[in-house]
Amino acid sequence: MLRMRFRSRWWLPVSARMLLVVAGLAAAGAGCQQRRLSDPALVRGTDLYVQGALAHQEDDQSRAIAALQSALQENPNLIMARFLLGTIYRQQGEYSAAVEQFKRVVELDPYVASNHYNLGLAYHLLARLQEAVASYLQAIHLKPDDLKSNMNLGLAYTALGQPARGLPYARKAADLDPRSVDALANLAVVYDAMGNHSAAEVAYRRALELDPQRPETAMNLAGCLLAQKRVTDALRLYEELLRQHDSALLRQRYGYALLMAERADDAVTQFQRALEHDPRSFQALNGLGEARLAQYRNSAQLDEPKRLAAVAAWKQSLQFNPDQPRVQELLRIHSRPSDAPGASGASGALGG
Repeated sequence: MLRMRFRSRWWLPVSARMLLVVAGLAAAGAGCQQRRLSDPALVRGTDLYVQGALAHQEDDQSRAIAALQSALQENPNLIMARFLLGTIYRQQGEYSAAVEQFKRVVELDPYVASNHYNLGLAYHLLARLQEAVASYLQAIHLKPDDLKSNMNLGLAYTALGQPARGLPYARKAADLDPRSVDALANLAVVYDAMGNHSAAEVAYRRALELDPQRPETAMNLAGCLLAQKRVTDALRLYEELLRQHDSALLRQRYGYALLMAERADDAVTQFQRALEHDPRSFQALNGLGEARLAQYRNSAQLDEPKRLAAVAAWKQSLQFNPDQPRVQELLRIHSRPSDAPGASGASGALGG
């Protein structure tokens, strides 16, 4: 799953929702012919590629990698071996290694859109967004109606903080296949990032009509409802989701929704449940600090243990992720008691 660099507002879509479509292998090296197949090195390279492809199909990736690397020693220009090796590296999360393979594939055959798409995808997964954009644009230049390239280009621009530039591509992807749940869900993400939450809601709901079993899309819809101040509707949707699924992220986002509903005690429970799923979730710790601070402020007599609990949660969050200026500021402000119940301070929704 790819991480999108949005502003730190908890209701915006998160990376889990940025669905990058993985290309198949069928297009690998299309349009290129291997020459001089009578050359023994080329024959050995091709045989080794076949061995690697069979091992990949049998899910023996170590054997596949070894065979493909040997094939490339025999014939460094064997495009299909580089394509498959890059694909395996990407599937294993070795994105930098995948980039190196797909860069060479593009050099060997720059006229195939899928080669540029796969290079763009590898860059995208590394959050090298400018390079991803350049590769997707080249893929679209070669194949304007490629759904995956258009959809991912919309997401890459959105991750760069330029959703308006990404919108035409996200729209085109949805137009190319009106029944593509991924295209609709990602179009909604782009609308959400632009602040057009009503259009985002329409796209999220259409995606869920086509495939109701997508908790990440339903969770996005709940966040979209919160952005429209429809807190009751969002809470109802979170509660429906929790009857079917349970995760740290879902508990965390439900906790923030409860905070918006001024239900701090219930929010504390949800953040604690999120931490049961993932004790190292700094986002859940941030939310727990927010909820404890709300309890502290709402008490008739300022409940000092609640403030101390908020401070403790934020300190623990910073241990897991020190690069949080906002949390550091909250600690600075709230490390001392407030003067009176309901005192104002630099608090606000945190989260990932």
